[in-house]
Amino acid sequence: MEKKITVYDNVVAPVEVGDVLGKMELVYKGEVLATIDLVSTTKVERSQVKAKVKIAKSYFESSVFKITLTILIALIVIYSVIHIAKIQKKYMK
Repeated sequence: MEKKITVYDNVVAPVEVGDVLGKMELVYKGEVLATIDLVSTTKVERSQVKAKVKIAKSYFESSVFKITLTILIALIVIYSVIHIAKIQKKYMK
């Protein structure tokens, strides 16, 4: 007898009692004898702090953030160059 346990990848908190989290197949000589749902027996709350931290981390790792940061740095450099050029021009007179 062999047990094949599969836990679903998309399980996220909150988890309620009775939610199906995966399945288990009982296999004997290559033949599936039974398939049983793996069901939550306890309630699991979602941590709001951890959820917000995960969202923040995903934003800082996103391409939108990287592009925005690159544009912001470029604008600061351009502004600094123009400002320094104006100051030097003023003192040259």
